[in-house]
Amino acid sequence: MNLPRIHQRLVRLVVFVLLMPASFAALGQSRNLDSLRQVAQTATGKERITTLLELCWGYRFVNADTARQYGMEALALARQQGIADYEAEALNNIGVTYEAQGNYDEALRHELQALDIRKRLGDDLKTANTLNTLGIIYDEKGAYPQALTYYYDARRTYEKIKDESKIAMVLTNIGIVLRAQKDYKAAADHYGQAMRIYQKLGNKFGLAACHANLGKLHLNLEQYDSAIQYSLLASKEFEDLNVKQFLPTTFSNAAIAFDKLGEWKTSRSYFLKARTLHESYNNKKELSYTISQLARLEDKSGNGGAA
Repeated sequence: MNLPRIHQRLVRLVVFVLLMPASFAALGQSRNLDSLRQVAQTATGKERITTLLELCWGYRFVNADTARQYGMEALALARQQGIADYEAEALNNIGVTYEAQGNYDEALRHELQALDIRKRLGDDLKTANTLNTLGIIYDEKGAYPQALTYYYDARRTYEKIKDESKIAMVLTNIGIVLRAQKDYKAAADHYGQAMRIYQKLGNKFGLAACHANLGKLHLNLEQYDSAIQYSLLASKEFEDLNVKQFLPTTFSNAAIAFDKLGEWKTSRSYFLKARTLHESYNNKKELSYTISQLARLEDKSGNGGAA
């Protein structure tokens, strides 16, 4: 079963949540976006840059344009003050906002600049994070050999520094590329390795990401009942974690499976949910796919005008 690539993007995107730098993650746990905006109004120096970086990261899937504004300001300030680490962080975050909107050329341009700075700084963890991000972008472009090259480089570094959570993350990403290349057995093996690590670490988000990807894998295998089971399980897990930006993927995967089983009404309801979320995130590429699927369903149902 050969599904359009355009629909596959957000499955990979889940790994970005795992890349937030530890220095900003601790702050983000105790300050929400509203309080961060208040801090940004009066903060100066390094505090202002870190606050802007948090805001960029926090808004990256809520509103990519808003996130990018914060990221661009952080980038300008980091360059003015000569803080290379913050400059690389801003470039990375800006790249993620472009990726979220499907603008891969701009995403690559910013991430490659971030990679160059991080290599010069000798920061293995952040270098590996950027390698992983580049792998994601090349994967989205359908450039699988380049994607795997970056993923394998990231994996070697994560193994070197013994970061199990990141090893599991990149294993999932490699599995996604292998699935796209129709090596389903190898893809399932990589997902399984990742799940065992996530279970050991008690990482609920990582497990949800694996379940989402297993839903997609079962779609490829035309095992539609299993595809629905994993997709809806992942949907519930994301909702429980209040990570709603990835629900369009699991909703759409469930919708495809219901469609294949002839349950058009249920399929339509999940595509409509996905459409609403894609509109809210201004994700035009995924939105166009979802609308085309809704048109096809209406046509099959005899609703030519709506189609």
